[in-house]
This record gives sequence, structure tokens and C-alpha cells, in this order.
Amino acid sequence: LHADKVLLTALGGISAVPYYSSPYEFVTRSAIIPFSLAITLFPRFSGLRPDEIRDVGEQLMQKSFRLLSVLLFPIMLGLIVFAPEILELWLGPVFRERSMLCFQLLVVGSLFNTFSYIPFAAVQGLGRPDLKAKLDVAGGALCLIGGWALISGFGIEGAAVSRILVSALDTVALIMFTKRILGTSFRELFPSPLRYLSVLAFALPVAGIAIS
Repeated sequence: LHADKVLLTALGGISAVPYYSSPYEFVTRSAIIPFSLAITLFPRFSGLRPDEIRDVGEQLMQKSFRLLSVLLFPIMLGLIVFAPEILELWLGPVFRERSMLCFQLLVVGSLFNTFSYIPFAAVQGLGRPDLKAKLDVAGGALCLIGGWALISGFGIEGAAVSRILVSALDTVALIMFTKRILGTSFRELFPSPLRYLSVLAFALPVAGIAIS
């Protein structure tokens, strides 16, 4: 959780940390929405009978992903588009200049992280918490190695990109674990409308960064 800040302090100096940690703390507050949904889903997954795991589990996943896409997509897009104004109003023009791209990249990382909460609740509730523990070991190694390389080359923006990579790995792996536990295919778990909605939820925020 804090490896990026430790590496940033070691490689960029303590003066660089506020320009990363302030946007990071702001952006991560959006996790209250998926976290609240996940703790509601956990007892639902853990209470499924063996004959319900595939069909009901699949429906729970699909409904949750649709709900998060619809709720968080406009919030994340708004944070990216209005990042300069948010930073200037909150922390002043210096942070607007130094932290804007970092802030926007952290929003994309947070979006990946948002979608990891649902399969995380499924993996835990369906009796395989060991999978997440093993994934954390791999993610920790990736965070240290990738973070060192990216922060050395790109400073706080590199730290934000390392956060995106770790969050993306976590989300994709947890979805694959859930798919295997449920015994479903990717197409069944993500029917066409949901796939298009998920792509849109990520593509437009990334396009917003490119435009700004």
C-alpha cells in the first residue's frame, strides 16, 4: 500500500512526496462506494448453496459491475476533466502545475482498483482467501520492481503509473480467479453490453487525460 511513497521518498526526496500523496489521498476516498458494496456482497457469496454458485454468483457479479460502471464512470471522468480546477481550488496553483497529470493517472488507477472489490468479495466469500494472499505477494514484488524503475525515470507520474499497473494486475487476476471458482466462461461472466460498458468506463477517462 505504501511502497510507492517509500520509493518516492528514497528516489525523489521528501519534497516530492506531498505532490503525490495529496492527490492520492483525495482520489482513494472514492473507494468508499465499491468497499460498501463489497462488504454487502460478502455474506451473499458466502451463503450460496453449491447449486447456486454458478448462476447466482454470475448474476451478482454482473449486476455489481454494471452498478459500479454507472455510478463511478461519471465521477472519475469529472475528476479527470476538472483536475486542474480541483487542485488549484484545494491546494493552489503550484499543486495544479506539479500534480495535475499525477492526479489524473491516479484516477485511472483508482478505477481499476474499484472493479477489484467485487471479485475480491467473491473470492473471499466462496472460500478461497488464499488466492488473494498469493496475489498480494506477486503484486508486492511487482510494485517494488516496477515502482523503482518508473519513479527513477518519471518521478511522481511514474509512481502513479506503477499504481495503475499493480491495480490492473490485481483486478484482472481476481476476475480470473472468480471465473474459475464459479465455473463460468469470460463471455458468460461479461456479456456484450457489460463488456462495452466496461470499455467505455475506462476509455473515456484515458481519452480525457490525452486531451488535457
